[in-house]
Amino acid sequence: MSDVEKQPLLDEFPAEKQAHLEDELQLQIQAAAAVAAKKERQVRTVRTWFYIFYFGIVFWLVGGSQFLNNLLPSRPYVSHRTPFMAALDAYITNVNKLSAELDPASTLSASEPVSAKNLAQAIEKAFLAVPDAESAREALRRYTAVTHIAGSEEDYKSAIQVTSEWAQLLGADFAEDTHVFDAGSSESQDFIKGDWKKKGPFGSPFVKPRAFVDTYYTWINFPINSSLVLYPEPTEGSNEKPEPKYTFKLKEDVLDKDPTSDKGEPQFHGYSKSGSVTGPIVYANQGSKEDFARLHALGVNTTGAIALVRYGDSFRGLKVRAAADAGCVATIIYSDLAEDNNVTEANGYKAYPDGPARNPSSVQRGSVMALSVYAGDPSTPGQPSYENATRLDPESAESLPKIPSIPLSYADAKILFESIKGNGVAPDHKGLGKDWSGAIPGVEYWTGPSKEVAHLTNYQDLKTRKIWNGYAIIPGFIDDEVVVIGNHRDAWTFGAVDPNSGTAAFHEIVAGLGHLVKKGWRPLRTIIVASWDAEEYGLVGSTEFGEDFASWLSKNAAIYHNLDVSVAGPSLMVGASPSLVDLFNGTAKEVPHPDIEGKNMTIEALVDLGSGSDFTVFLQYLGIASSTVGYSQDVGAPIYHYHSNYDSFAWMENFGDPKFTRHLAIARYLGLITLRSASDIFLPINISRYADELQKYLDEASEIVVKSPQTLAGAVDFEPLQEAVDAVKKGARVLEDDKARAKRKIEKLLNHHKGQQHEHRHHHEHHHHEDDHRHKHEKRGGPGVGCAHHKKKRDVRGELREIYELIRSVNKRAQAFERGFISEEGLTGREWYKHLGVAPGRWLGYGATTFPGLKEALALDAGKGAKHEAKRLEKLLLDIAKMLHKGVDEETTK
Repeated sequence: MSDVEKQPLLDEFPAEKQAHLEDELQLQIQAAAAVAAKKERQVRTVRTWFYIFYFGIVFWLVGGSQFLNNLLPSRPYVSHRTPFMAALDAYITNVNKLSAELDPASTLSASEPVSAKNLAQAIEKAFLAVPDAESAREALRRYTAVTHIAGSEEDYKSAIQVTSEWAQLLGADFAEDTHVFDAGSSESQDFIKGDWKKKGPFGSPFVKPRAFVDTYYTWINFPINSSLVLYPEPTEGSNEKPEPKYTFKLKEDVLDKDPTSDKGEPQFHGYSKSGSVTGPIVYANQGSKEDFARLHALGVNTTGAIALVRYGDSFRGLKVRAAADAGCVATIIYSDLAEDNNVTEANGYKAYPDGPARNPSSVQRGSVMALSVYAGDPSTPGQPSYENATRLDPESAESLPKIPSIPLSYADAKILFESIKGNGVAPDHKGLGKDWSGAIPGVEYWTGPSKEVAHLTNYQDLKTRKIWNGYAIIPGFIDDEVVVIGNHRDAWTFGAVDPNSGTAAFHEIVAGLGHLVKKGWRPLRTIIVASWDAEEYGLVGSTEFGEDFASWLSKNAAIYHNLDVSVAGPSLMVGASPSLVDLFNGTAKEVPHPDIEGKNMTIEALVDLGSGSDFTVFLQYLGIASSTVGYSQDVGAPIYHYHSNYDSFAWMENFGDPKFTRHLAIARYLGLITLRSASDIFLPINISRYADELQKYLDEASEIVVKSPQTLAGAVDFEPLQEAVDAVKKGARVLEDDKARAKRKIEKLLNHHKGQQHEHRHHHEHHHHEDDHRHKHEKRGGPGVGCAHHKKKRDVRGELREIYELIRSVNKRAQAFERGFISEEGLTGREWYKHLGVAPGRWLGYGATTFPGLKEALALDAGKGAKHEAKRLEKLLLDIAKMLHKGVDEETTK
């Protein structure tokens, strides 16, 4: 109503009454305008439904409580709503508020509607604008200024530094004197779980981001002293101690062009056994069980010898274990140039720091625990390492080595090979195979044993020490589909590549998430960001967390994304549960390539997950869909000095990623992966892809029998297993059909609402007459115009509830799928590993073996136990298929 139209009405009253009425009418006009604006926002919000469910957009932004208020005669917050419905409504309201802040319409023409697709893109665009290459550079410079080996004072300082930075970026409270807890304490438990019932509803502090540091008490060894001395061949009958022929310095060179190289750590192995031994040197190639078997077949005596083996093929802890099984008294592990893809001085490259080739004194430190037996603190397998934990004694800890070991440079290894030369079996003997020799210039790879003897001492201080995990938590609206992302922080030395290239990328990811949080955003699902400690010793910090919160994580965690090394080279590698592969493939196509302008990221290697980083406890022990990602080495790339004092900021800035564009790419990539994992209405878990992979796993197991018909004939009946795999495939199709059905229902509901909108617009110009007509009928007790409308609203309520429940069912089945592979019985002989679908190979350590129980019974145990493994795998697969058909009983998982 204009001022001209209302003037005659006002003239009928006295001046003071006119002023009062004018004020009142003005307020009514403002209120009416607000209602109209609200209805327009409601219409615009409801329009988003179609875009999300039809096109599978990341964010599902139904009109939420606004939509319900528009359709239903009563408040949406009624008693029959499930917690999931309430959480989803709250999330929708939150994102609708955020839309004004992000202005998704700013890039649209005037005729284009604001859709959920636009809003999702606006949120992702706002995130992507934050990660910065120079910021990552400076973060890495901070994190690598000093060494920070697990359990050290500098490690503690790094935990406080990283967690404090995350808290600041997210706007969370954090103080060293109030936010460092003991694992197992009520504070630790509450901060992780965010118990809403205990702490209160939306007004509780657990609605806001929170950050803290948790303290575990685990075995950690620090070196006391080590030595390696080569002595001449003993003179028979002489009791005189000979003069040393050569004393090894066991220390990396200090390099003028690498400013931190004079502040490095001693070279030693994590969890290495203390001892002092003397014996001849035997070269055993890569130290596998097969390598020692070849030596024994050729008559080479390894009993009482010191094994010299090169890195590669299997995990270093399994090399030491195989050497001990072969009767050796110690193991020396060195880095051979065969690993370096022809980027060597012999091929014209200069050695670091003058060029990309390996520095001759570079040494690879690392843990020698038997990682494929169990991960985590060796003293508390399967239990969290609290301060008062009951512990094994070192001799009873199955994951600890039985003989001493030390790491060595290839420059020092050359001296040992000179001692071996001419003794034992020549390197060209066909019994050794083509892969026996390495690539050190001038070295002949004879087996030995040498006539000269070596004396090796290795003394370690193994005791219970504190380690510190840091956490930042962004509470979501759904708290039983938690997304965890983690990077370990500890390093053997400076860790510019391993792991702090990942830590620097995490800094940028958290900065981007914090930018959204400060604008009012909250994810649909809770996000836990973790900084793991003592990964290098044996995935200790993450494993203790997983064992500590095993029950809660099994029920509430949906996905774990790992970032260890973010940049070691130019090749993008992804390891993932098969159900997450589509998420990684699709997202890679949307992130700019760090090195090639105009091109997007390309996954160069896609691998199954075995072990070797912090995803292990989540996947192998708890059954949570997991991933890991990073740029790895490739042919022709500068050699990364793995676990060396030269894993430094200087190497990264000059050779690894001078422009820090790869750090930026990983931050964008994993950041988007995290956003989509936490905000897509359907969990981005593709069960159909996983079901197809199961067929490949079964075919590979069958092929083992085909290749060994004499020893394995009749070991397994594969027909029941095939039927079980087929049942899982059918169950996966049921799940996908239910997801499609939910999308169709929401589209149908949207079309119904569009019809109501059209009718509303058609009668809009007559609304005064309709209001009066309804008022008269209601006064007479008649049905009124609105009653039929209310009946339709009640129908919509039921449809909406059905859609909510269908979405919930699809997500809980997807979440439960990976968990379905968990057998509490565990793998034979290494019961900590419980996943019957995939595990680190028994003698690989890092590398994955699919259907491990069955395959290893066939390939490693000559069929022993294969029938049992096949039977329990069959039952497990059938149970998974049943779950996919019938759904998850949420009451039994609470």
